[in-house]
Amino acid sequence: MKRVVPLFCLVVLSLSNLLSQQNDFPKLTGPYLGQKPPGNVPELFAPGIISFPDTKEFACGFSPDGKEFYYTSTGKESDYTSVGTTQRILYSKIEEGHWSKPCPAEFSKGFFAHEPHITFDNKRIFWYWANKNNPGVYYAERTQNGWSEAKYAGPGGFVSSSRDGSIYVGDTRGDSWSLVTMADGRFVKYEGLPDLIKELRPKFTRISHPCIAPDESYVVFDVEGGSHLFVSFKNKDDTWSEPVDLTEHGFFRKDGITSISPDGKYLFFQRNNDIYWVYAKLIDELKPDELK
Repeated sequence: MKRVVPLFCLVVLSLSNLLSQQNDFPKLTGPYLGQKPPGNVPELFAPGIISFPDTKEFACGFSPDGKEFYYTSTGKESDYTSVGTTQRILYSKIEEGHWSKPCPAEFSKGFFAHEPHITFDNKRIFWYWANKNNPGVYYAERTQNGWSEAKYAGPGGFVSSSRDGSIYVGDTRGDSWSLVTMADGRFVKYEGLPDLIKELRPKFTRISHPCIAPDESYVVFDVEGGSHLFVSFKNKDDTWSEPVDLTEHGFFRKDGITSISPDGKYLFFQRNNDIYWVYAKLIDELKPDELK
């Protein structure tokens, strides 16, 4: 009988610690994890909830209904041994009216994973997965029980999409970006798009993380493999305007890896190993007069 008491106490203590950890996470309600929207000056997104000083967070995105948030997190090796990598995709979603505590996405466990993106029909989530057998762009399909297992889509890297269902994919080498056609669950055609940095060469030679606006009116990208942002606007003849250097309009040179909220209102990006956001009106104000 004497052995039963310590064991019982241990169980109670473990349950108490678990409940305490769950209760420590704030009850967040409302759009964007309950965060106050920023203005024209970039602000840290969800400090102490998503963005932490001792880890790296970047490459994020909301579901089109605003009820789920996915992002990439890189932490200490000891924090990630359960998934076999130091870089993984985490998510938070609205459950019983509150945003849940972020946890690893099951579909991308086991390998280096980053840059999640959910399509506007809310049926697929894409990401880059360094699967040792076949690295590239993968996706999962939404089911009644959550997301399906990972499926290989094809070569490429950073994925973004528009409201009409067009899918854009970056090149992992930073050489180009493409509009892709998907059939039978695979990328079957890559339509190479214009060289956005033609006017910037030879100073810059890479185009990374090209993120299309929901209405396809502009694309934001970086040129140094994760930093130094530019924006280019689609002209009336479907060509692209000369890139505008965003470091001349309030952004830092090390800012990069952008995403745009499904409603087109906010621009998310990486700064100092954290996620920042800013009102996208700043981008609209940079449009050439003939496109306004």
